[in-house]
Amino acid sequence: MRASLSIITVLCLGSLKVSALDIFPGKFVAGPKDSRITLSCDKTTETPMTWTLDGQEIESEKGIIEIEDNTVTLPKLDVDVTGNFTCWSEGQEVDYTYVLLDMSDTITDSPVSCTAETFNCTSTISCTMNEKGYEHFRLRDERNNDWLTLSTDGRFLLTHKTNPFAEEAEPVVVLGEAVSTLKHYFKIRYSFYIRDIIRPGCPRVSVLKKNNVSVLDVNPPVSWTLPLSFYPLEHEIEFQKRTDGKIISQFYTQPNVSTLFGKPFKMK
Repeated sequence: MRASLSIITVLCLGSLKVSALDIFPGKFVAGPKDSRITLSCDKTTETPMTWTLDGQEIESEKGIIEIEDNTVTLPKLDVDVTGNFTCWSEGQEVDYTYVLLDMSDTITDSPVSCTAETFNCTSTISCTMNEKGYEHFRLRDERNNDWLTLSTDGRFLLTHKTNPFAEEAEPVVVLGEAVSTLKHYFKIRYSFYIRDIIRPGCPRVSVLKKNNVSVLDVNPPVSWTLPLSFYPLEHEIEFQKRTDGKIISQFYTQPNVSTLFGKPFKMK
């Protein structure tokens, strides 16, 4: 977004009003440094308006905060003029808008990372979002306006349906936003193909006794896509031997599941 742009999108996502930026504001505008922003009360009254910024009454000051009735203009946005702008009439709150400094241009690497345990993604894709200096994040699927569910371990859960036997024609796209207590904001667009984010779950491993020999039996995770012959997994098994206080590691790799079952590993 260039500084010369004067139109900033207003996101009206609820009626929750905040002064301390400890959650996402219900209504806010975001613009880059030195951009021009104009705020107005969405509700009109016949009585004169007054304005406050984070609870402190403000007056018009040319070049910094310019007030005209129910409109506030910030000619050159800076962190000093960010916060909760509220308009009042006869001592009653009329409307508010939170102003944030858009730092999207400073985000160089994607803060979003997504994984799936199976190609058959009629279940859940797990996404995380993290960026130094930011405390509050949210993520949504570009196909709709619903914010993704945040699990108890801080992961965003996305349900995506696709045909696991067909080539992916379009990537999955998620849109992320974040705010910080410093009244900074950024947004990100992250796209991926299911085939690129597959991270299989832990295999099912058991030790079986066959002909007085201990055999290591390795099976794909329960979540893995069937049939196994169409979606084979390559397993790498590490054995550690302890000899005279030294640990020696040996690695064994099986190219596919059928070979694994045909020639099971023997524990030495």
